[in-house]
Amino acid sequence: MIGISSISSQPSIDILVENLLAKERKPVDDLKSKKSSLSSRLSVYNDLKTKLNNLKDLVSGFASVTSPSKLSAKVGVSSNEEVFTADVTSEAVSGVHSIFVSQLAKKDAVVSKRINPDDTTGAQYYNGKTEQFKITVGNKDPVTISISFNDLNETNKEILERIASEINNSGADVTASVVNDTADTVRLSIISNESGSNNQLYFENVGSSDLLDILEITKSGQTGRFASTDTGGGYIEVDPDKLNAVFELNGIQIVKYKNEIDDVLKGVTIKLLKAQKDGESPETLTITLDKDEIKKELENFINDYNEIIKFLNEKTGVEPSLNKRGELAGDFTFLNLKFDIRGIISGYVDGIEDGYPKRLTDLGIKIERDGTLTLDDADELNEALDKGSSVVADIFNGENGIGTKIDALLEDFVSTGGKIDNNKKAINRQIDSIDDRIESYNTRLYIKELALRKQLAEMQKMLSVLNSQQIMLQNSGFLNTGISGYLNYSTGTGGLYY
Repeated sequence: MIGISSISSQPSIDILVENLLAKERKPVDDLKSKKSSLSSRLSVYNDLKTKLNNLKDLVSGFASVTSPSKLSAKVGVSSNEEVFTADVTSEAVSGVHSIFVSQLAKKDAVVSKRINPDDTTGAQYYNGKTEQFKITVGNKDPVTISISFNDLNETNKEILERIASEINNSGADVTASVVNDTADTVRLSIISNESGSNNQLYFENVGSSDLLDILEITKSGQTGRFASTDTGGGYIEVDPDKLNAVFELNGIQIVKYKNEIDDVLKGVTIKLLKAQKDGESPETLTITLDKDEIKKELENFINDYNEIIKFLNEKTGVEPSLNKRGELAGDFTFLNLKFDIRGIISGYVDGIEDGYPKRLTDLGIKIERDGTLTLDDADELNEALDKGSSVVADIFNGENGIGTKIDALLEDFVSTGGKIDNNKKAINRQIDSIDDRIESYNTRLYIKELALRKQLAEMQKMLSVLNSQQIMLQNSGFLNTGISGYLNYSTGTGGLYY
């Protein structure tokens, strides 16, 4: 029951309204609790999809048709990494190769003669003229360079810097620079951007221009290459064949334009670093199965797989003693997922020859009681790898391989429109419906709250009037004397005073 004093102030009204509406707010609170539970379930789906995608991407990568399998990884070891190194893929054939490096590939280069940097005779000689010359790199189209001279005070160094800038901005596949070769001289350097005789440089003056002759990059009346000297211009390497890499692989001489060679042994990229001297012994390249890399990939698989199993164990589990129930408990879609993936992991792989590993446990991997995996026996794994370079890949990537089956299983869950997406859509529809119901409830409660506040405000107004009357009566003495006091006060006729 509401007492008069209960609505004597605004804070009291707020409390009364809240108490009166508390019971009617319970359906809203229940809906919010249900929405929170659904949101938690939605978060579980998102987390699970991420974990499933991680494993799916991993096993898909094992069987990628665009790159060699990481489960057959090879490693190439150079006997002398100062002479060469090698990168290998799983396509490489295990074995030992001899390599002798006779010559490294170089970039073709020319330099001008030594020039006094501060002299202005060049500007005076070419004043008012425009010089043109062509640069050709290998079989590419020639590029024409134009240099105009209009400043009598331009120094030789400034002219060379302008020439270098024009060349670098021309699109020719070269790099030009001005080099201070001594304290008192400078030279123009032009170098091809790529090595090999197929990128050798050709220079030609255009028309009556003679700028290249003055710089001694070309010589009037002379064709062909000529050597530079300490002071004179010319090519750094006269013989174009000296621009190529020359090496012997297993006694076979091979000539290449580059020092990085990826087309002499399948799956092998050789990087030549240093020429050997005559009389030195060949170095060796040893290609073997990369057991450490394969073990690392297996550990990655185990980690991603265990993440899923631990997650499903928790989210589908029930603990009555703790009154705890996972968000996916009782959902057979995900209970079956857990059982199916565990079944794939523990099963044999059909199609593998007898005498070779046919299941994960043959690779030293132990299946724990909770379904998780551990790489328990490294020696057993090494023994399995010694049987062939593809033993692990065969278990995962074959037509009936573990990775192939897992990939197909998870596709139904993580694909667009798959099982997880459909469940998420269903939950989002429920959440939208709950939001609509909450909004409807809140609208009705708001209307009722307004009515309550209006009613209580009127009662408060009435109370204010009563309080005023109470004060007036107290001031008049009526309430202080009491009824009996007034009964003793009489007129001459004994009548009562009203």
